[in-house]
Amino acid sequence: MSLSRLYALVLGSIYLLVGLVGLAIAPGMTPQPLLVFDINLAHNLVHLVLGIAGLVAYFGGASPSRLYAQVAGAALLVVALAGFLPQPLLGILPIGGADIFLHALTGALGVYAGFFAPAAEGMPGMSRA
Repeated sequence: MSLSRLYALVLGSIYLLVGLVGLAIAPGMTPQPLLVFDINLAHNLVHLVLGIAGLVAYFGGASPSRLYAQVAGAALLVVALAGFLPQPLLGILPIGGADIFLHALTGALGVYAGFFAPAAEGMPGMSRA
């Protein structure tokens, strides 16, 4: 399995789960804590979209997964930088604090998986799927 497919599967699964849990914790626009992260309805919807898109890309194969890793990775790096702006961003999206580190890490992984990791299936040390 290529690194971009693994990224799409793992990131998609985690963000989908976080979005669903987030809806139970913070169903409205008032920010609520989820561990060390502030979330609200807008944040949860972004997580759900990112999660569903990741799983769709994974099941679509190598090419959609690579594109997902490229787009999600670049977008998450931009979101990490936006976390340094006054919060909540645009008055609706809390992405500061601990979110900055998480978005930077997942964004950097996506950029690597999408742009720099080998595109061929069957990377050394990984089983084929």
